[in-house]
Amino acid sequence: MTKGIYAYIGSSMGAGGLRARISRHLKKRKKVYWHIDRITTNHNYVPIASVYTLTDTKHDEYNLSSLMNTSRCFTVVGNIGGSDNPYKIGHLFKCNTDNRNICINYGIGILMGLGYIPRICIHSSFHENFS
Repeated sequence: MTKGIYAYIGSSMGAGGLRARISRHLKKRKKVYWHIDRITTNHNYVPIASVYTLTDTKHDEYNLSSLMNTSRCFTVVGNIGGSDNPYKIGHLFKCNTDNRNICINYGIGILMGLGYIPRICIHSSFHENFS
């Protein structure tokens, strides 16, 4: 995987909900279970932010990946995380710029375009390593 800013689309419909899922993605040491775990356990992985919204259907995850796939800001990376996507679109995207603000704001704009209220959490590890 090349250096850059990546966005991953996932759901948190399982046990523990959103908090448990984001916490899992932020942990370096864990059993590799999901596709994304291969990335988040890499020593070069530095989480910048979690941009999320509340929804009650997994179908929104597929709609979001479809919109990201047609954007000029992001490029889909293989089929990582998209094995259950009926549109056969992966859920890992590389931002086509190194400007993290553009990447984050574009993702927020897509969520808003779908009628959601996006929420954002900037991760302290990002501030410690890059401020």
